[in-house]
Amino acid sequence: MKKSKPVFMGVLVVVFVVISVIYFATPMIKGKPFWIAYISELLMFCLLGYIGTSVAEADQSNNGFLWYAPVKTIIACIIIETILTLLGLLIPGFPTWLMIVASIVLLGATVISILTVIGGKKRVDCLDKKVETQTQFISSIKTEIKILADNEKDAAAKEKLSKLLDKAKFSDPRTVESLSSLEQQILNRVNALKGTTDKQKAIQEIEELLDERNTRCKALK
Repeated sequence: MKKSKPVFMGVLVVVFVVISVIYFATPMIKGKPFWIAYISELLMFCLLGYIGTSVAEADQSNNGFLWYAPVKTIIACIIIETILTLLGLLIPGFPTWLMIVASIVLLGATVISILTVIGGKKRVDCLDKKVETQTQFISSIKTEIKILADNEKDAAAKEKLSKLLDKAKFSDPRTVESLSSLEQQILNRVNALKGTTDKQKAIQEIEELLDERNTRCKALK
């Protein structure tokens, strides 16, 4: 979407220019209702352009899908607005109040659709951040153990590290705040493995601590 953003913006400009040419080529008096409708439609196109930019940026954080619903809403509102404006220009005696009310309602619908997504995006971002924080411990442990296993020369210790890595992979990925002390202890033990002489014993102790952590984590949820 990021690469196609200039194309998207270009299409919006062309479509708006074409619609504008049709409006002003119509040989009818253009009073206050027309200008209200025209400005409302211009604002809708601007909002649609804003969404195009937001989708390109949000796709980088996997939140782009949130913007597709308001895109559909705004396109529908633009189509309805265009039809009403043309009817107002082509049909003598077309109710001016209908064009004014419809323009305000349609513009309000586009703004509400965007505000709803902005609020939803904030909640999703907060949830993503919370999940990332909760899974940070296991991710760190797996990385450190894998590095140690890859660099280990002793076959017996390497096998134990591989089993320890499997245990970490199958551990509960999420944590709770009350386990922070135990998890820090596990992380310290893993970091100290490189300089340990009796690695098999140290690995066994880490396995026991991981088992304790998983048991407590399960009980606290």
